[in-house]
Formats: sequence, structure tokens, C-alpha cells
Amino acid sequence: MDLIEIEGHKHYLDEETGKYIKITPRNWIKVIADWERMDKNWVRRINKEIRKLKITPPIPSLYGIKECAQKGDCMFGCISEALNSDTNNNYSITDIRKIAASKITPEIYELMSNFYKVAYEENEIDWDPSEIKSIEELKELISEPETIWGDHQILCFLCDALKFNVIIFPDEKSYNNKYDLNYHLYNTTQDFNKNYPTIMLYYIEDIHFQLVGYFNINNGKIMTLFSFEELPNEIKEIYKNDIGKL
Repeated sequence: MDLIEIEGHKHYLDEETGKYIKITPRNWIKVIADWERMDKNWVRRINKEIRKLKITPPIPSLYGIKECAQKGDCMFGCISEALNSDTNNNYSITDIRKIAASKITPEIYELMSNFYKVAYEENEIDWDPSEIKSIEELKELISEPETIWGDHQILCFLCDALKFNVIIFPDEKSYNNKYDLNYHLYNTTQDFNKNYPTIMLYYIEDIHFQLVGYFNINNGKIMTLFSFEELPNEIKEIYKNDIGKL
């Protein structure tokens, strides 16, 4: 669907009338391409925090999720898309992978090699890590699209290198298959830095990442990169409850 900015706010073209219609909290999820509704149980958790702030939660929720990449590139794709929402950035998936690879030290190489060997023995990966004979070979492999999947170790590398915070919303299958209506954020063990922007990710079945976005009612756009001031108060409260002080 074609979108256009009119007087600082996104509009969409109504094909029946030929008129541009303002994108609002009521219609955004239907008209902004590639975005889907947030996990309903996370919406419940978020809405609970919104009510504590003496605000009526909007219907539909202002939170959505987006599929950014597959075949092992999902995490890298989410990060590049979020960072590129700042027009000063232009990161490809390969760029993000190369940055992650550059953070691998000899000590980290040993840790990752052992981790991948265990994962291979447990059929969690389909490539044989014993074929990797040096740190340079591992760096080269990580740098190539659709190879090694993004994991939490690599995510920590990227947070440090690119100076951003990450907030991860896991689905119910990331709780050892125990259904939990009181969903909790994934603890990355990374310190939250108020001076860094924040990216939010949705984590599916312990293997797949999608990008979490927030509909900005002031301009009709989806936000995926947040300064501390822009991060919604309900998310700050959930973070403080689940992870600790911001």
C-alpha cells in the first residue's frame, strides 16, 4: 500500500476513493505493510502496565512485530533494519555480520568452538564445527549471510560494538514449553545504558528473532530504535520489574 507524508504525518491511499487517509492507532496494523500484531499475551502484559499508569490501553495495540530475514539472518536483519531507521545509518546484513565477527578474540573463539561442538552433538546446528580450524575461518564463516545463526553471544558482541541496548520478548515456548500469562523479558545480562538507543526483539521458540515496533501516534510511523526518552513508559516498567533498575 502506497504511503505518503502529509503535514508531518503518514497517510495511505484509499484505492476506492482515491483519497489519502491519515494513519491512526485504529488502522495502522491494517495499512502499514509487513507488520503483524504483537503476541496477544505480551499485549496483555503491556496493557496491564499501561493501566497502572492510569491510561486506557489502545485497541489495537500500538506494538507490532516484523519478519526481517530468515535462514540464519533473522537477528542480523532485525538489527540492521532497526539501526537503519536512523537515516544516518545504512547497515546491510553482511555489515552487521562482519562487525560481530570482528569482536571474536582467541579466548572467545575457544568458548564459541566448544559451544558449537555441543550444539552439533545435540543436533541443534547442521554444520560440523570441527571443520573450522582457526579463528580466521570462524570469522569468515560468521561474516557470510545465511550461515551461522545469530545467538545471544553474538548479540552481546553487537550491543557492545554498535552501542545499543536490546530488550527481548520471548514467546511461550521459550519458557521450556510452560505456558505463562505473566510473560517475562529475557535477561541478556547486558547492562542497560541510558545514553544508547534501544532495539526490541521478539524471540520465537528459542531460535528465531523478529523486530518489535511501536506505532508513533504523532507522525504515523513505526518506531524501531528508541532513545531512553522515547522508550514507552510501560516498557520501562516491565524492564525494571523483570530485569532490574534502568
